Amino acid sequence: MQMAMFDPIRLDPPDRPDWRSALSTAQFGPMAEDLVAVSIEAAAGGSGTIARPIVDRGVDLYFRRLRSLLTIPIQVKAFQYLSPDGNGRFDLPVTEGAEDSNAYLAIVHVPAPHDQLYRRFFLIPFHVFRERCPRGLVQDRECFSFTGNFSGAPTDLWSDYLLDIDRLPEWFASVSGWRTPIPPVPHTPRRHTVIEGTSLTQPDPDGPVTV
Repeated sequence: MQMAMFDPIRLDPPDRPDWRSALSTAQFGPMAEDLVAVSIEAAAGGSGTIARPIVDRGVDLYFRRLRSLLTIPIQVKAFQYLSPDGNGRFDLPVTEGAEDSNAYLAIVHVPAPHDQLYRRFFLIPFHVFRERCPRGLVQDRECFSFTGNFSGAPTDLWSDYLLDIDRLPEWFASVSGWRTPIPPVPHTPRRHTVIEGTSLTQPDPDGPVTV
């Protein structure tokens, strides 16, 4: 007698939708930040959590290693479109850069239909970005003038900070302090069993007796 083989239900993600939407900058920016947050938190495998700042000081996300004070500030810059050869360019006013010396700049491409990141993005320590990025005047404001190639061209100024999303776990390992062991959670002290009795309701045999 032959037994029917169990055919497991496939729960793979569906094909990407083919919608096209015209997004304003106010919509596109937070969407890109959300996608970066989801990618980083998922790659961390439960070892970290994402928070957003209350006050905007050039940082869009804070990634914190659980059960520690290790926090990675992240500023996100995103492109909807790239040039045919894979270049993206933006001008960032120097005064709008992240103030935290430990911050990273995540520069991503979110192609249509804008529901997931391109498979590569830049993760640049902000202190490196400040030192390396060319500067210029844009409308009388001093700006960082960034140009990066997402195709992985070895001659690109930022190619050493271009990262495949599936290699994010390796990036965590490179962050200073990330490999520091975290002590185990201490066990909750056991409570002593309470012995019920009537000692508080009975008179002291050695005490005075009122007749």
